[in-house]
Amino acid sequence: MIKNHLKTAVKMLMRNKFFSLINIIGLTLGITACLLIMMYLVNELSYERFQKNRQNIYRIAVEWGTEGNKMKFAGVMPALAPAIISQFPEVETAIRIKEDYDAVFKDMNNQEIKENNVFFADQGIFRIFSFKLNEGNSDNSLVEPFSVIISKKIASKYFGVKDPLGQVLMYNGTFDAKKIVDFCDRCKLEAQKD
Repeated sequence: MIKNHLKTAVKMLMRNKFFSLINIIGLTLGITACLLIMMYLVNELSYERFQKNRQNIYRIAVEWGTEGNKMKFAGVMPALAPAIISQFPEVETAIRIKEDYDAVFKDMNNQEIKENNVFFADQGIFRIFSFKLNEGNSDNSLVEPFSVIISKKIASKYFGVKDPLGQVLMYNGTFDAKKIVDFCDRCKLEAQKD
């Protein structure tokens, strides 16, 4: 039965080659467009879904360049966060986050280890983002200069089985970063520097 249907379909396709080609191309383009739109929507609607206040979180972008040759950047000058808080009363809080691409830390054996996902952040990061801490209190974290939040994986990498709370990490050979609290497992090493 299926064999007969396939034969009939092939005969119809061969009899009307031009219209069949147009129909197949149209169907292919339609399905492709639907899949691309669906992928875009899924990406947009699932972005940062684990954040409780996601509808109130905004990222500032700036345009640089001359008319006709402008580029958009998500990075802005560090002084913008305090300026926004002081000049716009509707802004509850603003934080600065900066990635360090060349961070090097020393482990228990004094070996230098390069870390890829190191960020400097203001103390208010926990008022905006809803990361869960395994240890410590998010209200007291990142209060002291050079305090650090690391994941359990990073903690075991640098401190082994030893309790990492209150331990010291040497950052790029320039200053000691004190480990204050543990971050959730999906979060990477983060630090604050004055």
